[in-house]
Amino acid sequence: MREYEFRILNPDHTISISMLTMELNAAMAIREAHKMAQGRPFEVWCDDSRIHAHEDKKRTPAPRPAA
Repeated sequence: MREYEFRILNPDHTISISMLTMELNAAMAIREAHKMAQGRPFEVWCDDSRIHAHEDKKRTPAPRPAA
């Protein structure tokens, strides 16, 4: 088992809740964080690596500058 950090984010993507948990693998960690987030944006970290960043489907990407 490995230690993962779940970060549940506010709508402005600041951290609302941060918690450490032990999970069998990254896929299970992401699944558990998704359940805990209850539709809010979230991130999953393992050590210093972000292994999952929830995409907010309501946000539109910034336009690309003209070439």
